Amino acid sequence: MKNHNFGQTIQILANVGVIAGIIFLALEIHQNSEQLAGQSRFNYYQGRAQAYYSLALDQGLADVFQRKMTGEALSPVEELRVTSFFIGNLTLWEYEYGELQRGLISEREFNLDAKQQAFQASRPLIEPAWNVYRETAPGDFVQFMEREVVLRTPRE
Repeated sequence: MKNHNFGQTIQILANVGVIAGIIFLALEIHQNSEQLAGQSRFNYYQGRAQAYYSLALDQGLADVFQRKMTGEALSPVEELRVTSFFIGNLTLWEYEYGELQRGLISEREFNLDAKQQAFQASRPLIEPAWNVYRETAPGDFVQFMEREVVLRTPRE
């Protein structure tokens, strides 16, 4: 009888250990998910800030943008710089769209109104880059951009 009780006690302790292990694993998975979401948000904001820094810190690029906006002709290298800058921004927008679709950033963080305003304000600069970028971008992103950004005006 004592062996039977001892065996049952061991089995109960083993089951408690398994349950404790499962709870520990669930807590670790939850913590890792929060860390990944935090890293995603950090990358998102770092990318947005970098776009502004690159223009602010590069006087030559700022001059090229100003000349382009006033209708002055640019050299092929200057046109390439403008297009490359905006392809970088469009790449960031594609990333942000993917993160929005996966639920890793909110609609507020995605800030569609800001994208609409930025596209409209810089249309002469960004449209040539968009025409290049859209040829290789994922179809769902292209459809989203055409429907929500390129063909729409920002909400008042």
